[in-house]
Amino acid sequence: SISLVVLYSVFTNLIPLTLRTLVNAVEAGAYDLAFQALILMAILKIAEVMFQTASMYFSDKTIAYSGNDVYAAVFEHLHNLDFGYHTNKSSGKLISIFKRGENAFIQYYDEINVWGLKTIFDFVFLLVIFSQIYPKLLFFTAFIFFLNAIVMYFTIRHNITERKIFLKVADTVTSVTVDNMIGFDTVKYFANEKYEQRRLGRILNRYAKAFIRYAITFRIVDIFNGGLISAGAWGMIGIAMLDLMNGSITIGDFVLVAAFGSTFMLELRTLVYRMRNIAKLHVDLEEYLSILDEPIEVKDSTKREAVKKWKSSIKKDKKGREIIFKDVSFSYDKRTPALTDINLVIKPEESVAFVGVSGVGKTTLTKLLMRFYDVDRGHISIGGIRTDEIHKFDLRKEIGIVPQETVLFNETIGYNIAYGDHTKDSKDLVKAAKMAHLFEFIESLPDGMDTVVGERGIKLSGGQKQRLSIARAFMKAAPIIIFDEATSNLDSESERLIQSAFWKLAKDKTTIIIAHRLSTIQKVDRIIVFDEGKIVDIGTHDELTKRESGIYKYLWELQSAGEIVD
Repeated sequence: SISLVVLYSVFTNLIPLTLRTLVNAVEAGAYDLAFQALILMAILKIAEVMFQTASMYFSDKTIAYSGNDVYAAVFEHLHNLDFGYHTNKSSGKLISIFKRGENAFIQYYDEINVWGLKTIFDFVFLLVIFSQIYPKLLFFTAFIFFLNAIVMYFTIRHNITERKIFLKVADTVTSVTVDNMIGFDTVKYFANEKYEQRRLGRILNRYAKAFIRYAITFRIVDIFNGGLISAGAWGMIGIAMLDLMNGSITIGDFVLVAAFGSTFMLELRTLVYRMRNIAKLHVDLEEYLSILDEPIEVKDSTKREAVKKWKSSIKKDKKGREIIFKDVSFSYDKRTPALTDINLVIKPEESVAFVGVSGVGKTTLTKLLMRFYDVDRGHISIGGIRTDEIHKFDLRKEIGIVPQETVLFNETIGYNIAYGDHTKDSKDLVKAAKMAHLFEFIESLPDGMDTVVGERGIKLSGGQKQRLSIARAFMKAAPIIIFDEATSNLDSESERLIQSAFWKLAKDKTTIIIAHRLSTIQKVDRIIVFDEGKIVDIGTHDELTKRESGIYKYLWELQSAGEIVD
């Protein structure tokens, strides 16, 4: 592509030289030579168009595939980034960065490798021609070019600074808009449409002011760089006119200077505008590619033998499903402890429940088990292998989870159930739906499994979403199962059916249940009671309720009396 751009530039700049020959031949009455020059100009023009088209074709092909590679690399890195990164991100801002970045990559390549490169070759060609034919203009042209480059450096730098400020405000607008699109039901529940409109209005005012400051930088470029280039073009033609009047150059030489003065200087002016665009694209592309610089804190181990041993044992050996928490301590902000000195052994195929009020570390412990975060002190092991020696992908493949808040893709019901294991067939899909007591509902829908659930599953009720999530866990059929308050949104009848199906699922599996509704965990082998990030009690339901005091007995009595404790 670059080679073709060079040839495109060569043929473009040979045309004014041929025009010079044509004019001089006509002036001298050498019409045969003039006719030959005219034919040559036509051939050069055809060649120019051909090489321009060819260079653009190969550039487009390069941009398409390399752009895909970059997009895929950024998307992959986003997936590899830690849970902590995603809890702090703004979906609206990321969408804006992706949209701007993809567009910037295409234009950036085109501006630099095609048009920018051609302008440089045109300038070099111009200097070569003037050095041979009209040396007087050589230094004048070079002076205008480099003076323009110096001025451009400062004006463009100012443009980049204001662009970054403008983008921050623009991303805020997008973020608020996306939040309102996703949370539109909450806006309507609280009748806050006018409030949100006023909030967006205030941000849009900031956006307008930032845009005006950014736009002013373009006007500065227009005045300083545009004025300098125009002065250079007219100065070049003026010098040539004086020399023509003095008889020191021919009319052909004057036409050559006029042609270069009007085309190259115009091209140089266009380059200024392209540099403005390149500056804008540079900021967008820098922000886009900076995602690749985001560090991965929870790193995979290089101990491949441990991974192979663990993957074999957890599938075939009962002991491979034993979970041990040894002196585990963790803090999200490295200051306030979320868990302190957790020591717990969950036996193979044992069912345990984590109990306690909200914020005492129950869910945090399961996130550490799945390596969404790394422990600050101590370690966790499964089947005798430390989890920090197991690749995160392999670890999470063997743990099924039904989260408290079910988030679904804006896809079909079948797609969302099959997300547990896309390798299984439709029979497994139906079986999982039946086990989750969802199949009867699916059959009642006109499109059945092909029914689209809407963004974040908005078309389904809370109980339906949760049962779909449970069906997804059935599809995965992992040896370790985590239920995070999995029946909290179900009515009493659905809860009874789910409980029945759940215990069938839990058979021969190591199971962790995070529970607020204590009536759902009476059948577990052990109940682990948490308070302020520590384990304060362990026992069965009967053992814990028969004790004279304790957190579990207190919570049980409150719930038995009909009071809600979260």
